[in-house]
Amino acid sequence: MSEHDFYLTKNSFLSNNYGAFLTEIGSRRERPLKMLAPMMTQSFGDMFNFTAVAARYAVAFDHSFCSFLVDASRPYTRDIVAFYPFEHQVLTVNGSWGDIPLLGRRLTNAQS
Repeated sequence: MSEHDFYLTKNSFLSNNYGAFLTEIGSRRERPLKMLAPMMTQSFGDMFNFTAVAARYAVAFDHSFCSFLVDASRPYTRDIVAFYPFEHQVLTVNGSWGDIPLLGRRLTNAQS
């Protein structure tokens, strides 16, 4: 019996198909850990650190996929994200960060 199976049988809440579904995130290629990383910082060093922090989270899992949101006004952000060692994609935000529904609401609440 593996350690994973032992944990599932010991914890009755997770000893079903849904428990296996929840606990196997990032351990299979079909079910990678998915991260959204909005790079809202303006300085070059902060963007480098942001990429490094995202990599530190990803290294804890066997399989991960990160989507970076970058500002179109900063053309060098794609070059910085190129140093990210794991599977990723870069999405460009044209316009304001407030145009993104989830982030826009959070930014509006933080400013008021």
